[in-house]
Amino acid sequence: MESLHQSTDTTFYQHTANVSDQAFALRVKGDSMTSYSGGKSIPEGSVIIVDPNIQAEHGKVVVARLESSNEATLKQLVEDGGARFLKPFNNSYPTMPINGNCTIIGVVRQVIQDF
Repeated sequence: MESLHQSTDTTFYQHTANVSDQAFALRVKGDSMTSYSGGKSIPEGSVIIVDPNIQAEHGKVVVARLESSNEATLKQLVEDGGARFLKPFNNSYPTMPINGNCTIIGVVRQVIQDF
């Protein structure tokens, strides 16, 4: 994911997602959300439409800001036995427990891919 630093370059994306006025777009970097075993996949280079006003719930794909690096990560939110985790679609990456190490900043509403 791109860093959360403000940039002077602005690109607008047309989308069909029903989102709030605070929604924003990010371009995916890395392959942690690329599934090589089938199922849902968000490949590197995709643009995601993120809404910070949607409740993050089990099974939703979220963008979280990592406290250690101030970078964003894209993962699926998983709740299990009262604990919360960030789970990649790519099985070669680890599932991260949420323990004060990140802040969820929004829920992904749409993925835009170029061919």
